[in-house]
Amino acid sequence: MFLQKSAERGCHPFPSTAPRTLVPVKTTKLPSAPPMEANDVAIVTGGTVVWLVGFVVLLPFHGWLAHHGDTKWLWTCLAGFGLGLIGIWYCRARRDAIRRSQAEAQAAAAGPSAGPGAGPGTDTVADMAADPGADAPATGQPGQTQAEAGHAPGPSRAE
Repeated sequence: MFLQKSAERGCHPFPSTAPRTLVPVKTTKLPSAPPMEANDVAIVTGGTVVWLVGFVVLLPFHGWLAHHGDTKWLWTCLAGFGLGLIGIWYCRARRDAIRRSQAEAQAAAAGPSAGPGAGPGTDTVADMAADPGADAPATGQPGQTQAEAGHAPGPSRAE
């Protein structure tokens, strides 16, 4: 009865099986967000500590876990702790490499005179060899030349 009345009205009780045409939607592409800065070492250390705490908490129950065949929980915590130590080592090495790279980039952008060791009293061997009248290194007295302090300019020669 329902189908007959709906057919008389021209509407169908079921969705149309006719193919639908899809209209493409235009979207705008947003620029990528910069990567978030996080303290990876602290995060990995926190997770490693959680695994260690889990191991220590389960350790007194080793007998009960062994009796029920669930020692895998204990060893999973120990494995998590071990992998966490590797993760801490990796994150620290990565952090140090990033810092070195940033320092090198800043030194290169600032120019050659602002590199490491620039400033008073930090002459390199090449600087001292180029200027024999320069003050002696920290081992000599102030105002004393290299020759007076026993430091010959340039490479030393074996006698």
